Amino acid sequence: MLRELDNAWRLLHLLAAAYWMGGLIVLAMLAVVAHRVLDQAEFRILMSSAGRAFLTGSLAAWAVIAISGVAMAAGRLHGIDGLQSTAWGRTLEAKTGFALFAVLLTTAHSWPGRKPGRLAGLRPRDFYRP
Repeated sequence: MLRELDNAWRLLHLLAAAYWMGGLIVLAMLAVVAHRVLDQAEFRILMSSAGRAFLTGSLAAWAVIAISGVAMAAGRLHGIDGLQSTAWGRTLEAKTGFALFAVLLTTAHSWPGRKPGRLAGLRPRDFYRP
């Protein structure tokens, strides 16, 4: 029973990671093609729209990755000291560090594109535009 549950968490984790990574690849390909074809104003509009459309799904994917990651770690690590004393824990720390670095890069990249005069921070409508 525990093995099936672990496999379910792993499946959810991998599906969410595939969605997130696949979305980044699509955004990168879109950026390359659009940069060659569109002028700067059209390019900004297109990439802003595409980024906002991907944001909602990527936040959901990150939530699934976090929840499933904690669930898988709980079955493998028996305390916080397991992060440093096991190879699995050290790998988990490295993966988490790389993921957080990617989030920081995304945030830093998105920050210059915010609208002038707007207060810092995100508002709920930033995540969903009908």
